Amino acid sequence: MKKILSFFVLGVIMISMPVTADSGRKSTGDYSYLPDPVAEIGSKKISRKQALTYLTSRLSQEQLKAMDPEEIKLVLSELMEREINRSIMNAILKKSNVTPSPILVKRQMIKLIKSLPAHRRKALVQNLKSKKLTLKQYIENASKDTDEQLRAAINLWVRKTNPQAIKGKKGEAEDYYRLRQELFLIPDHVTISQIVVDKSDSTNAAKAADKIKTAYSRLIQGEPFAKTAKEFSDNPSGKSKGLISGTFTRNELPKKIADIAFLQKSGQFSKIIILQKSYVIVKTENVTHARYVPFEEVKRFIKMELQSAKTKVFVGKILRQKRRTLKIKLYFK
Repeated sequence: MKKILSFFVLGVIMISMPVTADSGRKSTGDYSYLPDPVAEIGSKKISRKQALTYLTSRLSQEQLKAMDPEEIKLVLSELMEREINRSIMNAILKKSNVTPSPILVKRQMIKLIKSLPAHRRKALVQNLKSKKLTLKQYIENASKDTDEQLRAAINLWVRKTNPQAIKGKKGEAEDYYRLRQELFLIPDHVTISQIVVDKSDSTNAAKAADKIKTAYSRLIQGEPFAKTAKEFSDNPSGKSKGLISGTFTRNELPKKIADIAFLQKSGQFSKIIILQKSYVIVKTENVTHARYVPFEEVKRFIKMELQSAKTKVFVGKILRQKRRTLKIKLYFK
């Protein structure tokens, strides 16, 4: 088996380092500081030319020109180490009839996302929304990544062939929760609406001051905040929605706004707040105080995290064992 594995890995590595460079990616730099050969894997030698072809197939000429010799050596070393590890794991997976594929990534990502506590899922969706992505698109994009496909296949292989390596111990998840409780703290957060009037242009400073004063006057006379925001706010979100500006933790807001927003009662709005570039009136919609996520809500997520950590340890051990049989020598470190 060791010989079969070694020959397979050598074949994959030599294929990934062709002698002929890709068109449009020929190196023009002087790389004489790299030894020739740059490495030996078993009885096979990898020449400087092959290594440079491998390097230039992954980095642009602009990137290479910006790097000094030591940086290039470091990057080449990391790329080769990574390719060797990938080749070893691909050989193992092939023998076990486990094939990296998009469907494996999708299944594992859906399972992981379902295990997330509600606030983490909500934060993920909001973050994706800011990047104009849906959860479905995010999973679809990830499933096309060959690194993710390999990772998902390795996870499946470990579960199928070595379940004891990742088996959880009694009370392990709860111990993890108790010892790392700060990871499961949901901080204070406030949902606010804002009227923002820009005063960064000094030529319009007087107009900006009059504008925010008029808006405040309307509010204290009882005009709905949403209506006033739509008419007076320079904040695009205020104009388009006129309602909720967002939910924030204390550290995500300017201190002047945070100090007021967290003190106000729900439905209460502030006096005019003067910031460096704007005038602001902030309305507190809702304040949620800090709390720890209950263990039962994160139990499944913690178990998956522990399994992932154990998988990394187990795979690392396998890689070290297999690499010893390959007799790998890198001469440019």
